[in-house]
Amino acid sequence: MNPRRTTLLALAFVSTLTSAAAAQKRISGSVRCPPQPEDSKVVMAPDRPDHAYGVTKFKCTWQKPLQVEGLQSGEDELVGISEGVGGVMTQHLSGVQTMSNGDKAMVKVNGRAMLKDGKPSTSTGDWSYTGGTGKLAGLGGKGTFKCTFDADGAGNCDVMGNYHIAKGKAKAERAR
Repeated sequence: MNPRRTTLLALAFVSTLTSAAAAQKRISGSVRCPPQPEDSKVVMAPDRPDHAYGVTKFKCTWQKPLQVEGLQSGEDELVGISEGVGGVMTQHLSGVQTMSNGDKAMVKVNGRAMLKDGKPSTSTGDWSYTGGTGKLAGLGGKGTFKCTFDADGAGNCDVMGNYHIAKGKAKAERAR
């Protein structure tokens, strides 16, 4: 390959990476989830006495909202499945984050909670934005969370990460 062409391709690649990194915006906030879900179903697995599966629906409220494109997160509605074995529970959730103007952000969450006396004591995991409506069309991003739980079971989670709006995709979604 021509050395000049190789140098130009390398510069183009670095420029693309720099542009993508600059488009990422950092966010952080704190959310509180109630001790009791809105709806849930737990089924014990037959293989051992401390193994169960569950489906849960709950709503969480942002105490320190995330700031996304000038909008503040207000409430999350989440539905997911969990598996508890011994002192560990894994969760996979899908949800909608309602913003201050009514726009929605779609979220996927994967977490792992440590249980003490059958109740969560800490939880950590990752999340990702998978789309949005209105001003958040083309929303993407990801991050992590860390939760602690009150004696009554309410979860208090610190959330951090990055987001971006895919401009071409956002224009196409808004045109529909």
